[in-house]
Amino acid sequence: MAPLLHLNIIEVGWLVAIPLVTGALLRIPFGALVDNVGGRRIILTQLIIAIIGMIGLILTLHAILTHSIGSSILGYALLMLFGAVAGTGISTFASGIAYVSYWFPQRRQGYALGAYAGFGNAAPGIFTAILPYALAGLGLIGAYTAWAVFLVIMTAVFTIIGYDATTSN
Repeated sequence: MAPLLHLNIIEVGWLVAIPLVTGALLRIPFGALVDNVGGRRIILTQLIIAIIGMIGLILTLHAILTHSIGSSILGYALLMLFGAVAGTGISTFASGIAYVSYWFPQRRQGYALGAYAGFGNAAPGIFTAILPYALAGLGLIGAYTAWAVFLVIMTAVFTIIGYDATTSN
């Protein structure tokens, strides 16, 4: 990304860090809201915000690479902004923990939460392993687009099959 966008190592570092910081900071308020509003609504909100961020990143990258954005400062600022917005998706882990716990009796919650955490922590590793191949095969914008399409599909699946255990009993 750095040579393609002409960024130095510090600028790349900020672009990588911003979504992670956003996701880490938003875990607390979103996780707390699950008890009050229900997990389905909160997780869908987080996923939709992440999709908006991903679409913003794709459009910004396209504009930068086609020179539609004249200012490199504006392009970088937009990447930071949409990266922060997309980082909201990272905070779904905490909301999911609260959401999953409602589905199981207290004696089985340890198993359920352990399985959720195991899969939840394995996913970033799997995508990190896939990312270089996606970048090589699809290019920068193509890799972001593929991830956005996957996110939209999984959000649609969750919209269809997800519901709050506390409201269904």
